Amino acid sequence: MILLSVLSLFAHDRLARVNAVKAVLSLVVATVTVLIFSIGAPVHWWDVVLLAPATLVGGYLGARLASVLPEAALRWAVVLLGLAVAVYLFLNPS
Repeated sequence: MILLSVLSLFAHDRLARVNAVKAVLSLVVATVTVLIFSIGAPVHWWDVVLLAPATLVGGYLGARLASVLPEAALRWAVVLLGLAVAVYLFLNPS
């Protein structure tokens, strides 16, 4: 949410394109993180095997949905999801 917001502020483009840039940046960050942790820390590889495909499928489906939704609907979806996460984290601080 934060990365999407910052990119939207500085890149004056359609939200679907900004979301695609965010997805590529997130993929690069996740790949570097996995490489660093696999070298220097114990990794639960079974968790990686379960989470990696789910993350890739979710990213692909999210990008497809973002390209199909109208700009206004996508903006409202981002705002509502961000608010929902904020409320959840406020109510469940643990």
